[in-house]
Amino acid sequence: MKTDLQRCKEIAIDFLHLDAEPTEIPLIVSHPFFDSPFCSVKREIVNIFESKENLKKVMDFYEEKILNGCNCISDIFYMMRAPYRMTYFKYIKEYLDEKDFAEMLNFSWLNDENANNNINVSNKELLSHFKKANKEYLMNEDDFKVFESLPNVVTIYRGVTDKNKDNKKALSWTLSQDKAEWFAHRFDEVGEVWKTEISKDNIFAYFDEMGEEEVIIDYNAIDDIETI
Repeated sequence: MKTDLQRCKEIAIDFLHLDAEPTEIPLIVSHPFFDSPFCSVKREIVNIFESKENLKKVMDFYEEKILNGCNCISDIFYMMRAPYRMTYFKYIKEYLDEKDFAEMLNFSWLNDENANNNINVSNKELLSHFKKANKEYLMNEDDFKVFESLPNVVTIYRGVTDKNKDNKKALSWTLSQDKAEWFAHRFDEVGEVWKTEISKDNIFAYFDEMGEEEVIIDYNAIDDIETI
């Protein structure tokens, strides 16, 4: 199967035509392709809230970029804002070949600040994506080598705070106790560190591109969690 780029473009355009929602922060909007009502269109700054004509001008501009400026699936993902990429992936996954599926899952996950709590993509769905992904495409060469070298039973850690300690079904853990401590106490939070062991067979990926020694696991395989 080859990636159906045309179908992916059509779905991207559906995302483009979602309403831009104002946020609590002045001049910031929530939208898959832009974060301000002021958009640059051919060197002109256009306010999408000023008129229907301005909104159409912006939409036409982005449609043209999607249809004629995107030559591969990664071009669309780079255009799209990070919080929307995993949701977009959810809707196009069936149109991706094996390589694009794994690489775009990697890209969407690593660029999502709240991937374990995505309101549009459940952890159950994410787990199924990682189970399906080809590991050699999912990880870069260095990370795959580390993954291959892991022992049969791996000690993993997770730093949690009051905001996420009720989420026992998290995919993201780390091999580093120090990094878990950092997550438990960043933003001056009073958190805690969890520790457990898991079979390598239940680890789907190792990512260190962010310096976090992250492992993606099957949370259903966890039996006992120790607080340290």
